[in-house]
Amino acid sequence: MFRSDRKQNDKQAAPETSVNQTPAPTWQQTAQAVEPTPAPPAAAPVQTPAQSRAFSEKDAMARDIKDGVLNGFVGNGTVMSGEAVFKGMLRVDGNLTGRVSSEDGTLLVGTNGQVDANVKVSVATIHGTVNGDIVASKRIELGRSA
Repeated sequence: MFRSDRKQNDKQAAPETSVNQTPAPTWQQTAQAVEPTPAPPAAAPVQTPAQSRAFSEKDAMARDIKDGVLNGFVGNGTVMSGEAVFKGMLRVDGNLTGRVSSEDGTLLVGTNGQVDANVKVSVATIHGTVNGDIVASKRIELGRSA
């Protein structure tokens, strides 16, 4: 119930009405034409978390390539063996075996990526699998699927 700031005497004189309660229709209100209400606008398609994550990873990788930050990429389904020495950023979505090192670079292992190596980098961002030792001079970030 909605009550305004009234005294007790005023309360008895005026009947209480609920905020949600509508007054009874009078003959003037019933004579008016009723217009149909427009249909609500169609809802925008909702992206699932997997779709939005994949979309954001693709956007981030495209931005890194465009900005010149991404120096190396091991794609999904690619198998490489050996020593990887890089500056900037190396992204691994495939399989990399051997040794990975960079004094000031970033290693990014994607959700499908697997690194079977000892890693020595500045920053390691892991979303996939790493079998070996990781030494990072600044930080190590572990994703949900790491």
